[in-house]
Amino acid sequence: MTLLSLLFALILERVTVKTEQWRAQYYSQIYLRWLVDKDWLAITSDRVVLILVMLVPALLVYFIGDWLGSGLLGLVFNTAILYICLGCPNLRATYKCFLQAANRGDVAACGLYAETLGHDNDDDSECGSFGQHLVWLNYTHYAAIIVFFIAFGAAGAVLYVVASALLSFVRTGFVSASVEETDKALQAMGSIVHWLDFIPVRLTALGFLLVGHFGRAGGIWFEKLFDLRVPAKSLLCQVSTAAEDIEPSNLPANSPEAVVLEPKTLVKLAKRNITFLVTVVSILTVVGAL
Repeated sequence: MTLLSLLFALILERVTVKTEQWRAQYYSQIYLRWLVDKDWLAITSDRVVLILVMLVPALLVYFIGDWLGSGLLGLVFNTAILYICLGCPNLRATYKCFLQAANRGDVAACGLYAETLGHDNDDDSECGSFGQHLVWLNYTHYAAIIVFFIAFGAAGAVLYVVASALLSFVRTGFVSASVEETDKALQAMGSIVHWLDFIPVRLTALGFLLVGHFGRAGGIWFEKLFDLRVPAKSLLCQVSTAAEDIEPSNLPANSPEAVVLEPKTLVKLAKRNITFLVTVVSILTVVGAL
């Protein structure tokens, strides 16, 4: 059932246009705002409260899925939950606008779209390039969710999505919080997400080795494999860049062709890796491991 749910969710995510009600971010914001209104979540909440905030929706989904069983209703439920968790239509649409601006030769618009997607060359020490940032977005909206779904079912996908939403909410949701309170909360939530990402990001990076240039990226992956302190984003960006051949170009640095070269190349690598993950799930299903 894991393979069928994964295939159906990915196909639906590609061929349909998600409305707001079919996006995990929509429900995450409602849930977190409700907790704040009830005074059950605050910028000063400790790690135990943050973990409970993440676990409650996941446990609810787990019990519903267990009640529905592994039949047709269970398949529909798991597929629907995964479909809601996967992807982000707004990010995809903005990336398409970035490519269209490059085709028009509008380099300034490309920069604006890159900033809209959350990339800032002056304030992104872990991933300096826009292409690396896109690899990270693909990981957080696809690869990590798929890994959690494979390991823990629909509850795992919900757990990761709520954790990511909570991290963003801590960063921007408490508008009246002081800088010190926000920094302390970000440190606590960041450490939780760091450990959630520890295995999925290494599995995703391993996929980059196998679908990309193993010789160049393998050394980085093995070096960082047991490094408990390396940020997940930094590891993924380093491995992805080493795993893909980005052809040197004699084009001017600010030309539309040069601007779009690295992002398109790394996005193709990330897409191949998603296909690789689905293939692995298929093999594990055939041999009875899933």
